[in-house]
Amino acid sequence: HTPLDDLRHASAASLQHHGENALAMVRALADTDLDSPPEGTASWFDLWGFGILTWPESRNLALSVLGLSLAAAATGLAWARGRLTPGQVARAMLLLPTVPTAATLIALAVAWLLRSVGDLPAWPAVTWAPIAAFWSIGLGVGGLTTLSIGRRCGSLATWLSALIWSALLSIPISQLLPGATYLFFVPALVGGLLTIPAIAVSLSSLRVAAIVLTVFAACAAQMVLIWNLWDAMGITIMPVVVFFVASLTTLVLGSAAETWSRNGRRVSLVVLFASPVLVAVALLTPAYSPESPRPLNIYFVQDSDAASARLAVAPRRRPLPEAMVRAVDWGSELTHLHPWSTGAPAFRMAEIPPIAVEPPRLEAVESEMTADRRTIRARLISPRGANQASLAFADPGRVESIEVGGWEYGMHDETVRTWSPDGRQVVRFMTLPRAGIDVELVVRGQEPLVVWVTDSSFGLPASADPLIEARPDDAVPIHRGDLTLIRRRSAI
Repeated sequence: HTPLDDLRHASAASLQHHGENALAMVRALADTDLDSPPEGTASWFDLWGFGILTWPESRNLALSVLGLSLAAAATGLAWARGRLTPGQVARAMLLLPTVPTAATLIALAVAWLLRSVGDLPAWPAVTWAPIAAFWSIGLGVGGLTTLSIGRRCGSLATWLSALIWSALLSIPISQLLPGATYLFFVPALVGGLLTIPAIAVSLSSLRVAAIVLTVFAACAAQMVLIWNLWDAMGITIMPVVVFFVASLTTLVLGSAAETWSRNGRRVSLVVLFASPVLVAVALLTPAYSPESPRPLNIYFVQDSDAASARLAVAPRRRPLPEAMVRAVDWGSELTHLHPWSTGAPAFRMAEIPPIAVEPPRLEAVESEMTADRRTIRARLISPRGANQASLAFADPGRVESIEVGGWEYGMHDETVRTWSPDGRQVVRFMTLPRAGIDVELVVRGQEPLVVWVTDSSFGLPASADPLIEARPDDAVPIHRGDLTLIRRRSAI
């Protein structure tokens, strides 16, 4: 979230969409016997906003096998009728996976170029260029390779092999990612079902109808997902989009590969050669704009023990804007924001005069000792009235538990141990009342427990104004925004 999340930037259509979804959900729940809810999990997809197609997830494998059986039966019938040879089918089955594979590999290289070399964010300010670049890869590679394969193997073998491969992919996906199975078995199921009578009757109109309806079914199942993946993950997810675009191109062109071979390959080459031009446009246009800004928070961090303060920013992928570089006297190296931070240093720091505020306190109110541990009841207070706080432990392995208001905070549960074998190092309090918070800690050993106590408040002191004013219009605070952090080291 950024300051641009306001009414002026809100889309009335999006708000209406959310409202319709919420209303439909309420109505569905109102008409459901919640005491006896349906059992199991459903698979489903949105049919272009006209409705939801749904079925039990447990049927995905059977539908995948059925799709494979129908596609194989259509292939066997065409073979028996002399419409294709075993060699054509074998060549098409071997060559056809190169279509989405080649397109996806090229798309992965382009995504790496844009993100790593070009330092573009997932959603750059100019979106049409990278989107068009990836689509041109899918369409160009898909068209060029499909038409080339079809010229060697024949249109019918190329078409049927595309259906068989779609069904084959749906079988493992039904076990690994059940919710995505429909993306593959729907084209195979519809295509196999319609192609069998088209081959049996040998009517060109029936064959055309089978192809058109199969392509429509594939688009109905896949196009909503393909089109919306950009909004979900931007450049990062586009190789997946290219995979499906190339696969759809195979279905569209495979059935007419021999007829469209020469002219189709020329068009595909033009589309494919457009992709490097579009990539160059994406790299040369500004990555950010006032309407699509760069996230850039500013932090004021004061160490009360050392009586020092610093301004901090995280440049992330791109260097700081020149105006911000000149605004204050930055240190020469990246450093950690806090003394307990781990990993690669990520912040640029600039020394600044401290402000006159009383630091936060963790005051021991009561302590009970046993042979090998202590139970400490303490109060966390921010005298300056900051609305959030955190505790960071120098030795988190000594802290067995923290209890707040009768609720025990997980210090060594399974999730924590996955990331921090020694236990949770930092405990954050996202709301801090004026009167403070009472906490109870159970600590191993009798020696004092070293804790860094930090409180945080939104906004920055006046001494940070030059840096705020130097932040350009295409850079904005994000999430919690600019923060003032006051820190002290305690031993309880």
